[in-house]
Amino acid sequence: MHHGDVSPEIAQGLLTLQKSIAAAKIPPSKLDETINVAVWNIREFGKVRRTDAAIHYIAEILGQFDLIALVELRNDLTDLGRVLPILGPSWDVVYSDWIDDPGGNKERTAFLFDRRAVTFNGLAAEVDAPRSKDKSEYLTSQSFGRATSISSPSPLTHAGAIALRAARPSCKCSPTGSTTGLKTSSSKTTISS
Repeated sequence: MHHGDVSPEIAQGLLTLQKSIAAAKIPPSKLDETINVAVWNIREFGKVRRTDAAIHYIAEILGQFDLIALVELRNDLTDLGRVLPILGPSWDVVYSDWIDDPGGNKERTAFLFDRRAVTFNGLAAEVDAPRSKDKSEYLTSQSFGRATSISSPSPLTHAGAIALRAARPSCKCSPTGSTTGLKTSSSKTTISS
């Protein structure tokens, strides 16, 4: 984590947050054994500029995981761009498209991942059923529950990552070569579809 020079108030807030994180007992990932995965809906992230304190706190939480699907990411990626340098140079991101109608709020999913633990193999896609406006709502003729994002840096299913808003906030996945599609090398977990 690279918080750099921060105000005393942000530093105190980070110390408090770190104590809360420690109390949550999130198991650390172990290289070549486990990765920590999270799905986090940061409400309307990118709609309104976040404070410096909020950016540091978000980065501190994201840094507890190796792979994070951020949902409800808006079209202004400035705040996410402020978070990435705090996470450090080993972090990368892959974005889905947004639903291009007024009901979709130009929201997308971003998959953040630590390249020391996860390798992106180049596959990224999103599955969206066609939508049409019915009165004040945009409805699909075929339901997937929510938009399904498929991206290779996620071990959630053998077909790639499926990030649903109803997904658990985190899970511990073990790279065993089972149907998750995880494979290990000497230092990385690669997800293939």
